[in-house]
Amino acid sequence: MFKPLKLTCILIITSIMIAACGGQSEDSPSTTKRAKLELGLPVTDNLNVIIISFDALRADALGSYGYDRPTSPNIDAFAQESIIFDDFISAAQSTPTSFASAFSGQIPFRVFHNWKVEDTQTISKVFADAGYTTVGFINNLQLDPKRHFDQGWDKFVVYKVAKDSEVLADTQTWIKENRDKKMLLWVHFLVPHSPYVKREGSEHFYKQDYAGKFPETTTGKFTLENQAEVERARNLYDGQVFFADTLFKQLKDTLEENGLMEKSIVFLTADHGEEFMDHGMVQHTSVHREVIRIPGILHHPKNTRGIRSEIPASNVDLLPTFAALANIGFEPVLDGRNLNKPISPDRIRVSQSMTGAHDRQIAVYQGQHKMITICMPGFSEMLYNVEKDPLETTDIILDHPAVATALSDHLALIMGGDPCNQMSAAANGSLPEAGLDEETIEKLKSLGYLQ
Repeated sequence: MFKPLKLTCILIITSIMIAACGGQSEDSPSTTKRAKLELGLPVTDNLNVIIISFDALRADALGSYGYDRPTSPNIDAFAQESIIFDDFISAAQSTPTSFASAFSGQIPFRVFHNWKVEDTQTISKVFADAGYTTVGFINNLQLDPKRHFDQGWDKFVVYKVAKDSEVLADTQTWIKENRDKKMLLWVHFLVPHSPYVKREGSEHFYKQDYAGKFPETTTGKFTLENQAEVERARNLYDGQVFFADTLFKQLKDTLEENGLMEKSIVFLTADHGEEFMDHGMVQHTSVHREVIRIPGILHHPKNTRGIRSEIPASNVDLLPTFAALANIGFEPVLDGRNLNKPISPDRIRVSQSMTGAHDRQIAVYQGQHKMITICMPGFSEMLYNVEKDPLETTDIILDHPAVATALSDHLALIMGGDPCNQMSAAANGSLPEAGLDEETIEKLKSLGYLQ
């Protein structure tokens, strides 16, 4: 199994005093002096940007992120020639809020109101204004154009009932017919999202004599009652990841055959991860690591070696980073950062879970610390040292109240008021099915999005 060489992207060594509580102890959310990090990639006019994303793909389900099962040989080979972001997070735990952030460079509460994306600057608008053909092939009904996800795209196909193989075929056809155009292309596959199905070709992930729950598939919404069920669901999920890896290989082969790898950024990522009772939940409800940490693997035509980057990155960074690398002007965004410029390792990042009617959470990250605020049900806060405790198993908030207070203050400043109230105001106002047709609603129910 490939494990890329542990390298750090270009470090710009500088003396910087981090504005926070000062000091170097656990009681401070940051250290006093740390080197900034950046990609250091060349800016190239007319560079294509091709983003390939998979639904509910947690980073640690890939060999290139340390998984010990052979789920991703093709993605891992791609990673050997790419930059791997070790600390790449989603701004949200659900598909619509994650994409709202990835498209706009802003955390969800700013741009996703009443189940619609606000009229705002988006990655598609920026690239379209620069003369690019902007195309999205999206296999998730959560991104329905009625929710305004299609703004700025020349062609935005959201599949209602389709297999990922059909999405792949449509994308391959479009690439062959448009390979000479400047393009922003986003392809989103539904795998490995639930329901996890037993797939031909993935038999090596399943126990052949299994006779318990989920013999062939889980449903869109399910529960796990014991360790045997957890293992079965995870085995089915891993088979889904293996299928995603084959889709990726076929798409990458098409890019190579049409000469696009030589003149394109190709970025592999996900909208969010998935949980298997890691913290007592399933699918993607929480803002814990298993849901929020997603793959971020960037291939640039001028970089052909495997590099691991420690830059604290987020999917809100896609717009500013890719526009800057393609030498395209854009209005600065509130939350996203151009990762090709120096980034402090103590940068503050935010992730939100705001679309659940009874589940709302916020995570704020800075340096070695991550604090989770659960707004509802009830109210509680948890603090983790993610350098010492990356799996977020030990809550240290009672031992380090000053850290929690500082992070709470940062979060309130970023969100312009009480974070829970601000998030609730953005989410309330309409039901998730508002404006959608009956066919779409039924499909969302089958995927577990609606009750």
